[in-house]
Amino acid sequence: MVATQPASRIGFDLSPIHQRSFWWDFTIRMTRHNRIASRVCSAHDGARVSWKSYPFLNSSPIQADTAARYNSHENDLSTFFNDINEAESEKLAENLGKWHGQGVVKVPDSSRTPNLPKPWPIKILVLGGIFEPHHNELCFFTCFERLRGKGYLTWRTALYEYCTPEDLHQYDLVIFSRPRDPNCRALMDACACRIPSIVMIDDNWMALGIDNDRYRPVFGPGQPQMETFLDCVRRADVTLVYNPVLAEDVAPFARKIAELSPHVDARSHNDGGCNGTEERPTLLAGYSGSQGPETGAFRALARFAENHSDVEVLFMGAPLPPELLPVDRNRLHWAPYQMSYPAYTRKIARLRPDILLAPLDDCRASASKAPNKFLEISALCAAGIYSRVAPYTTYVQDERTGLLVGNGEQDWIEALERLYRDSQLRKSIAGAAHEHVLESYSVERVIPQLLNLFATLIS
Repeated sequence: MVATQPASRIGFDLSPIHQRSFWWDFTIRMTRHNRIASRVCSAHDGARVSWKSYPFLNSSPIQADTAARYNSHENDLSTFFNDINEAESEKLAENLGKWHGQGVVKVPDSSRTPNLPKPWPIKILVLGGIFEPHHNELCFFTCFERLRGKGYLTWRTALYEYCTPEDLHQYDLVIFSRPRDPNCRALMDACACRIPSIVMIDDNWMALGIDNDRYRPVFGPGQPQMETFLDCVRRADVTLVYNPVLAEDVAPFARKIAELSPHVDARSHNDGGCNGTEERPTLLAGYSGSQGPETGAFRALARFAENHSDVEVLFMGAPLPPELLPVDRNRLHWAPYQMSYPAYTRKIARLRPDILLAPLDDCRASASKAPNKFLEISALCAAGIYSRVAPYTTYVQDERTGLLVGNGEQDWIEALERLYRDSQLRKSIAGAAHEHVLESYSVERVIPQLLNLFATLIS
């Protein structure tokens, strides 16, 4: 059982909408606040009480799907009413009005937005694996949040392994994010000819399985996970990508390709822009993300810190690269991978890095990536140093919005030293990149593309 005091501290919603799904809502809120406790009090071995069978005093006909979409809506009842159709809105209002628990729940007097033309509003299910939150946040959820309360959509997520074909039938659109779980085939069967489906892929698994020995057992030709992915691509109504090289390699397998613009939610990375930040006695340089095969940048970063006592090193990822082990731990800011992308952006924004590195090897799989590192570094108002390879050569203007360098250790150390000596250049690059990304790659620019894709597919 859960005490009411800690529940209220994390904003737990006591609405009857959550009568039979409150444990899901509560645990999600706990993880958002990083307050999961390790102590568990268990009942005696003969106990047979579960959350599904617990004898609530009042019955509630509100569907679990409604509760899940409400939770994804940040439990904002007024905007939720604006984003569901009139039939569901009336049913929900009726059931809330009948509720008699600890006080009477007041249904918000929400002024509905003007009715949008069909197909709006729609219900979307985003399917993914346990490690897909970052990808889904970047591709979908930041856009969905900007649309909240405007009458377009509600959504929820589900893990591939726990979703059943029957769970899909109440949705207008199902998105398969990076599908390779064995259950994906059965879920795609449930969509066939009945529910529009999108496969989203933002990595070139075809090239990765051929060019990289490390990934060949997973993505090599004929491997079960790779075959599941290709089967989903063949059967989905649309395959969504963010890079023209990836679009070219996916096209032979897909029924239809949709390529959207890369984008970033700059507000979550830096609310105040690049001006007005306080000067500090040290310079923070580093890297954020999973380590690739290029190690020259990390060796250069360690040398750079050794050369200057006023330099601190940032590494956000796991594990810590061996090249950075010689760095004095008192000058090292190390944070492992975080499942919550919003929590990650808050943390790195608070650290305010001055210089961030983006090493990348020169291969087909890397050239197929979205330029997320460039977008994120620029949104943070940091000066970026990038490998002189695609996709960065397409998006980074050398010496204006970043520095493009070769992948040798000496190339990286020279670029780091240059930005260390020339603070005006460092600030100029950070400011120009920030303005460029705000103007050309904001979430607001991609939302019309995404809505057009949804409307065309459903129609």
